[in-house]
Amino acid sequence: MSWATAPSSTSHAARFHGLILCYDAAMEPNTLLNGIFLTAAEFFALAALFGGLAFVLTHLVRAAGRLPVAGRVDLARAQRLSRTGLLLLFLVSAAALLIFNASLMLQGRDVRAATVELITTTMPPGFWQRLGIGVALTAGMAFLARYGLRLLSRALPWAQRQVRRVEAIQISDERLSFFFRLLDQTIGIGVWLFVAISGAGLLGLPAVAGETLAVALRIFLIVQAGRMLVGMLGSIINTLDALSETYLRNRELDLFYDHLRGLIPLLSRAVQYIIYVQAISLALAQIAPLAGYAGYGTRIIQAIGIVFLGLVLIEVLKLLINTFYLVRGELSAAQWQQRLTFAPVMKSAAQYVVMFGGGLLILATLGFDIGPILVALGGLSLVVGLAAQPVTTDLISGLFILFENLFLVGDYIETGEARGVVEMIDVRTTRIRDPDGQLHLVRNGQIGSIVNYSKGYVYAVVMISVSADTNLDQAFAVIRQVGQELDVRFEEVLEPTLIQGIEEFGNDTVLIRTLTRVKPGCHQQMSRELRLMIKLAFEREGIAMDPEPPVVVAARQVLLSSRAIGVERQGQ
Repeated sequence: MSWATAPSSTSHAARFHGLILCYDAAMEPNTLLNGIFLTAAEFFALAALFGGLAFVLTHLVRAAGRLPVAGRVDLARAQRLSRTGLLLLFLVSAAALLIFNASLMLQGRDVRAATVELITTTMPPGFWQRLGIGVALTAGMAFLARYGLRLLSRALPWAQRQVRRVEAIQISDERLSFFFRLLDQTIGIGVWLFVAISGAGLLGLPAVAGETLAVALRIFLIVQAGRMLVGMLGSIINTLDALSETYLRNRELDLFYDHLRGLIPLLSRAVQYIIYVQAISLALAQIAPLAGYAGYGTRIIQAIGIVFLGLVLIEVLKLLINTFYLVRGELSAAQWQQRLTFAPVMKSAAQYVVMFGGGLLILATLGFDIGPILVALGGLSLVVGLAAQPVTTDLISGLFILFENLFLVGDYIETGEARGVVEMIDVRTTRIRDPDGQLHLVRNGQIGSIVNYSKGYVYAVVMISVSADTNLDQAFAVIRQVGQELDVRFEEVLEPTLIQGIEEFGNDTVLIRTLTRVKPGCHQQMSRELRLMIKLAFEREGIAMDPEPPVVVAARQVLLSSRAIGVERQGQ
């Protein structure tokens, strides 16, 4: 069948009239009516298809709204844009359908026959049968998924209540609710992604569509599993802690566990980082172009494990030093003081060795060759030793102080402007606490002459000032008596107080010097006690410690003179 054309010299109306005459001659009214009805049916079918796509898209956007990243995305705007895109696509498809069917009817062809011919010639045999079966199965899976998820959403609260009743599980209500809420979200989105993957295969979509959805499903499950583990990590560790405390109590490991219990927050943080790294590694492994980078995750996890185990080893070594080395037993005071001095140095040395070894292991784990690094460190140490001579001097001086026992922790020393009790001797510095409570940090290389008041014994020197007219024999007797009482009252006193004699004297005062042999580090306190006891004893005996002021002496002389004159007059 061909189009009827008018000569080119005719008007447009004549040509259109010829076209209508040719169309009426070629097509029967029933065929035209069938074509119109079939076009209308195809239009409504196309509208139903796009309506279903809009329905699915709306549910997908709602499901995406529950994801963690939903707060950073304007989902309402995304939904409006997607609906506008679907509407434009529907309008273009509807216009193409109407134009195609209109062209068939204008050519005088049967729309139904032409459509069937197009479908049967362009599609492979059995395509429509498989498509129908695929649509039916996909719809069935969607129906089962929808109602199955409804049943699951009702069952999860019951499971949550059952878990809350288990006393052995140490978990808060907030964390438990978070876990089950995340579990509900994971199952819901995962089921719909699985339905989409199965539907893509049943509907005969390109393989890349199913593979992309499968990768998205695996990555989603990995991320959600990591989130659930991190959310429940604290509760899991607390539960294990409670169980360990129950089964380790009153056993040999109890001491170690109590000491290492402070590392639980560090363990939680390390496991959290391991979960993050492992989740990222598994996600990268699902993406073919990025799968080669997934192997770095294992190395990073090993490095995190080395750091944590190194910190555990440091704490264990400190515990062993405290348990087996810092034991008083039958040690003398000097031996015990020496151990108190060496213990911090041993802990610092163990910490540095473990940190250095752990750093080398981390570098080796990350793929670096540590041989050249060790050689470079040797050369670097030589350069640093030459450039940082004060540091080297501090280290060497600290070693000599320790091994020669110049002073120990607890000694009362004086060096430079620092004077007080030694609190700690480190490899570089010495910490001295003065009587006012101030802490002096003295570099070992700067320590020059040392006065150690804690070697064997020390004298508590007390200078006593008395009035010049005091009976010195009486004062000496009182001081000796007080010295004996001091020796009886305080175990820090090694010998009674010794009077060395008169240190100074003048017109008004006499200065008496006394010595009391006491234990190291106790001379200041014993000097204070001795002064207080002598003061009280002198007050009881009426011994004046300070001369009277000149004004008082003059007033007394005037008073005595006036009394004498009054007595003479009465006698006359």
